[in-house]
Amino acid sequence: MRNKTSLIISIISIIISVVAVCFSYLRMETVDYNWMEVAIGILSLLTTILIGWQIYNVITFESRLKEEKKNIEINLKKYFDEKIEDSISYNTGLTFITTSFLFCQNKELRGALFLYTIFTALSYFIKIKNIKEVLPDDEEDPILHCLGMIKGEVEYIKAQKGNYNIRISQKDQNDWLEILFKVCPQDYDLIEFVKGIKPLLNP
Repeated sequence: MRNKTSLIISIISIIISVVAVCFSYLRMETVDYNWMEVAIGILSLLTTILIGWQIYNVITFESRLKEEKKNIEINLKKYFDEKIEDSISYNTGLTFITTSFLFCQNKELRGALFLYTIFTALSYFIKIKNIKEVLPDDEEDPILHCLGMIKGEVEYIKAQKGNYNIRISQKDQNDWLEILFKVCPQDYDLIEFVKGIKPLLNP
């Protein structure tokens, strides 16, 4: 905005200067000495304003530069803080997925423990603000991967025809439902399964 204003004032000054020169050399009858004084006075005033504006820009340049530098530092800090948090959340989620494979190999540890580790991993993955920056190339979206593992375990549990005992706390059940409502609110079968875990405590 300031540069545009300076440009406009400069153009007006040039135009008036050209007009003043024309009046001086062409000696038009309709122009007398008084009009020359007016033109020169206006030109002097505009030139003074332009010089003053440039001085003001020079004086305020340092403060504007400091403000811009501060904004850049704030934005960079925010960017790197978010990137670090995303990286921590991603790696923590991967750790829980790795742990879940240990439970998957043992029938006695499947069910609640397996689901607990996957839902915990999912809780970290949904915290990531920019998943593309932390996700390696050609790797599946970890949220979709976790949902696939959960659905697979649910199918396994259902195949036991009620003979599978699942024990989770009310808090865990509420946390799992909150996660599902965030990542797959339309998956009613999965949501209803989690809601129905508590009655399975007393089959």
